[in-house]
Order: sequence, then C-alpha cells, then structure tokens
Amino acid sequence: MLVLFFTIIFLAELIVAGWVISKIMSARKYVCELNQQVTDIQPVIKENIDKTHEGLTKTLNSLRTFINFLAEKKGQCSNLMKRNILSTTVAVILKLPFKEILSALEVILKVKKILGK
Repeated sequence: MLVLFFTIIFLAELIVAGWVISKIMSARKYVCELNQQVTDIQPVIKENIDKTHEGLTKTLNSLRTFINFLAEKKGQCSNLMKRNILSTTVAVILKLPFKEILSALEVILKVKKILGK
C-alpha cells in the first residue's frame, strides 16, 4: 500500500514539474520574442532620442537668445521711462505746454528717421 502511495505522489510531482517546466519554457519564449522586438527597435529609439535632443538644444538656444533680447529691451524700456518721467517732471515744474512740445518732438524724430533711411 505504501508503494502505491509513493508512486501516486511521485506521479503528481512529475505532473507538477512538467507543468512548471512548460510555463518556464513559454515564459522564456515570450522573453526571447520581446528581446528580439527591443533589439529590432533600438536604432529607431536612438534616432528619435537624437532628434529630440537636437530639437531641445535648438529650443534652449532660441530661449537663451529670447532672454537676451528681453534683457536688452528691458534696459531700453527703463531708459525710455526715465527720460519720459524726467521730461514730464521738468514740464510740470516749468509749466511748459508739454503736449505741444511732445507732438513737435515726435514730428522731428519721424523726419529724422525718414531722412536717416
């Protein structure tokens, strides 16, 4: 009776071992297929990463140029504001006809700009 019991246990272990081995083999096959797909797509991934890197580099360079442009314009705007505040203050203190002077100044600057070209 004991021999029959051990034989049944042995056969059950063989069945379980066969099932586990078959699952391992199917997983190995799946991993090999997946590895082949990754290997095949690696050049495309590298090319896309290089293109993205190039695009990001161009964007960063453009952003740096834009920041420098804004810094330059900020300086120009601050100078213009200082001049405007100074001229307005002088006109108010001296009670000058500021609008007429400003209009004449704009006409002179436009003529200068036209003649300069």
